[in-house]
Amino acid sequence: MMMEATLSLLLVLVVTTAAQTTSTCTNTDPCVLNCAGCTNQDLVHDPEDCHNYYMCFNEQPIPEMPLTCPDGEHFNYTTHQCVPGDECDGCVDMSAVCHYHCQENADQYPTHGDQFDCSTYTICNGEDDLITVTCPPDTPYYDGTRCQHDESKCCSCYPYCTLAQLGTLIFDPADCTKYYLCTDLGIPMNSGTCPDGEYFDPNSVQCSANVPCSTPSSCFNKVNPDGCISRYTCQKFGVEAKCRTQCLKEFYSCTTDNIGHTVEPLTCSGDLVFNPENNLCVPVDDCPFPSSFMSLNTTMLSRSVWG
Repeated sequence: MMMEATLSLLLVLVVTTAAQTTSTCTNTDPCVLNCAGCTNQDLVHDPEDCHNYYMCFNEQPIPEMPLTCPDGEHFNYTTHQCVPGDECDGCVDMSAVCHYHCQENADQYPTHGDQFDCSTYTICNGEDDLITVTCPPDTPYYDGTRCQHDESKCCSCYPYCTLAQLGTLIFDPADCTKYYLCTDLGIPMNSGTCPDGEYFDPNSVQCSANVPCSTPSSCFNKVNPDGCISRYTCQKFGVEAKCRTQCLKEFYSCTTDNIGHTVEPLTCSGDLVFNPENNLCVPVDDCPFPSSFMSLNTTMLSRSVWG
């Protein structure tokens, strides 16, 4: 009886959620399956297949019940619903696009970047270098696949293991509090974080409270695959959206006193969200981008109905 009741409840939740356009979920990373902050009627994306999604129950995804969007649609991980279109921007594996040498599958990866110069890339002839090209002035930064204008997307802002570094720890160029273990050539996956108040020292290859943050200015405020900046370093006075294509409550604020320093995100008050277009806290309906925020009253109503 308990199992039947649970399945009946889940079925009702799926039907109800299909018409829902807002969500309380806080996870915005397309590479992570996470029901954090979600209510029981919320849906979350499948990191491995953007056409699939999962239902949340007690802030946990239900892997036994994978669901699939209708034909011709994919699941949008920011709006938490199926939307028209087969193609989607999901989890981007930077280890698959950022290289510093020619690959065996040159047809798929015909170019590679320069670990120390983001303005150039090399065209491959099989596994051999053919010619080095400089990006044009209007799109001066190579991101692993093309020249574009955002310096924070440079491949050099991602950690990269060379043959000489295998078996050792290397620092994260975009986050001086993180380090990686090199187990294979290329961009590593196994990371660690230094204790509070310490930074990773690439010289001693350990965390230390006696070294400054060594993040290059060119790698400040790296944009993650989900379009958000998880670690923000103030470079000028003003405010900046945490996520440039989403309407979230969080934003960064820089004063003249914290230029050059890492800051924690602030939060819009009440039911307001931060609009990346005008850098103001506005009502959800006035923000042109998807929002994963639901008003407090709506959230309380949902929880009172669904428990």
